[in-house]
Amino acid sequence: MLQRIARDDLPGVDSETTEAIRDVLYLKRQWWLGRHFEKTGALDTDPMVRIFSGYFVKRGRVIVYVVIGEQPGPGDLDRDAAGVRLEQTTDRIRDLALRAARRQVHGALSFLPF
Repeated sequence: MLQRIARDDLPGVDSETTEAIRDVLYLKRQWWLGRHFEKTGALDTDPMVRIFSGYFVKRGRVIVYVVIGEQPGPGDLDRDAAGVRLEQTTDRIRDLALRAARRQVHGALSFLPF
């Protein structure tokens, strides 16, 4: 779905509507991978879930990512604390995946901070 949004290829959806969807998802421009669009989500029921998904567009190239963290319940923590920990863990995994993508795209420039 994210790749279809990025490429303006949503069946039955006109370009103007697709552009409005992209406007909602737009996060920021990152020089190393282009324009960054992101959609996050969270469920605090059992199982607890955190989702970081998005894509980058640069010079017509689209890179899509989805990272989902799940745990069966809060365990020994209260639900809020467990949710924060799950979000931090999932966010960190997303950051590591994006750093790997940067290395694939820029190779020698991968020493630069994320």
